[in-house]
Amino acid sequence: MEPRVYPNLEAVVSAVGPITPFFIAAGGSHVACNIQINKPICIIGGGNLPDDTVLTCSRGFDK
Repeated sequence: MEPRVYPNLEAVVSAVGPITPFFIAAGGSHVACNIQINKPICIIGGGNLPDDTVLTCSRGFDK
């Protein structure tokens, strides 16, 4: 099965099913804002080191 490439995090969240793991490419900084995730998903960073993938969120959980 070929990996799918999505243009942004919003597209991934819309496309994947519950509990589906997906990878975020290493390098650069990925920004997530105004995304509602209403299902369990597994986000996995690419690269060999924890700092190889950075996902930045503009704010925390609002309740």
